[in-house]
Amino acid sequence: LAVEEQFYVVLPALIRIVRPTHLPKVLLACVLAAPFLRTGLVFACGDLLASSALLPGHLDTLCGGALLAWLTRQTHLGPRRFRRSGSRRSRRRQV
Repeated sequence: LAVEEQFYVVLPALIRIVRPTHLPKVLLACVLAAPFLRTGLVFACGDLLASSALLPGHLDTLCGGALLAWLTRQTHLGPRRFRRSGSRRSRRRQV
């Protein structure tokens, strides 16, 4: 299976097993562990291709994306928090 397909098999199981309060911590741990896993794959297999073809080599980008998706789904951390309170046009009309 391709890396993305492996991820789509593993991620739902991970979400099901891990408590919702611990999920961002687990995803962040995967992001931080990925460079070490890639290095370990290179030393274990002796081939750079293994680190780019296997799932542990892509955990930082895949779990990072899942972590960003989790963050945007949180009501107190969602996109509304980062929006401006009003556009320039609406502020001009108020003045």
